[in-house]
Amino acid sequence: MLNKTTKKIRRALEEGGVRLVIYRTAKNGFRTIFGNVGQPNYKSLVHKDDLFKVDWVKNPYTPVPLNKIEYSTAWVMSPPGKGSGGHLSIFRFLQALESAGHKIDIFLYSTQGEKDINVCRNIINNFFPKVNANIKFLEDSDKEKEYDAVFATGWETAYPVYLFRKSSQKFYFVQDYEPSFYATGSDSVLAENTYKFGFFGITAGAWLSTKLKSQFGMNSDFFTFGIDHDIYKLTNPNPRKDVFFYARPSTPRRAFELGILALEELSARNLGINIHLAGWDVSDRNITFKHQSYGIISPNELSNIYNKCAVGLVLSLTNMSLLPPELIACGTIPVINVGDNNKMVFDNKFCRWSEAMPSQIADALENAIEESASNRLPTIISASVKNLNWETSKEKFLRIFEGQMKNPK
Repeated sequence: MLNKTTKKIRRALEEGGVRLVIYRTAKNGFRTIFGNVGQPNYKSLVHKDDLFKVDWVKNPYTPVPLNKIEYSTAWVMSPPGKGSGGHLSIFRFLQALESAGHKIDIFLYSTQGEKDINVCRNIINNFFPKVNANIKFLEDSDKEKEYDAVFATGWETAYPVYLFRKSSQKFYFVQDYEPSFYATGSDSVLAENTYKFGFFGITAGAWLSTKLKSQFGMNSDFFTFGIDHDIYKLTNPNPRKDVFFYARPSTPRRAFELGILALEELSARNLGINIHLAGWDVSDRNITFKHQSYGIISPNELSNIYNKCAVGLVLSLTNMSLLPPELIACGTIPVINVGDNNKMVFDNKFCRWSEAMPSQIADALENAIEESASNRLPTIISASVKNLNWETSKEKFLRIFEGQMKNPK
């Protein structure tokens, strides 16, 4: 019989991928680079050999222009879990590349867990947009293959991407400021270093592009967030009172504890509301207010819940979540913590902003519930994002990629 720790690790691997296991280990107080003093125990997301081979100071990378119609690309990524929003975004743009005639190989990179390629392929085929790419675990010999372009997709993958042939242009698909995933220390510095590798960044939203340029001098451009309107759409135009919370304690940057405190205060005001939680299994948490919890659910199920709610609470302490545009598409008012990391990415007129304080968040939620009482408001809210879609984002991504290949910055 599996013990509790083993069960938790297996569930985290399945739902969030290998990176989540590492983040949880770091959060629980284990050192991720070395174990106890005098007993080196390497536990980083990066293979030790790759760390020592990468020296961007002595051996800087310089991009070389390549003018072609179709390019061969390699993408290096961590093994995905079925609940990984980051991988979902990656595969959207892989589809765009394939549709434009570019070739893709996918290399999975991991220092942890079982390396069962069939399990990984099954997750990819069942939970992410379909691609025709070859998929395998990265080996040292793969870094010697000829590719026109190679993409890093997370800080740990930037190290092996640096070691691909110098003739390949190097890109960095940046979806969040990953040094903030850790307490200040070895991992945060190793993640921060990757922004100095000289890769061209393609970022999720303007905040990341601006931050990387101003803080590290990293050249980059950005795409805007889109919406899948086949999934996230208005099905309930009636006034609503319920509240949704993106409850993901496994991801500290989503400020689960802060949201729960605010909802405790909101619940104590006796407004006659139902509170819905989704994003992670929180059955082991001591949540004192009445609520319905769904764990990780499908996008279609999420859309159904959004259409019950007047307001959705989405807290983001680094780059903004994908959820606020999707909530608005369903006629739901998002309440978001105020900050450039959020406002520079998506500042729709129906977003409601709050300081990251439980009492302020509770006030913002209550005000949004009252605001949503208007008979026509869900319809008006949903209509405000009718022109926001992933096709436009994909077109921007392709322009950035193909332009950089021909005229690198």
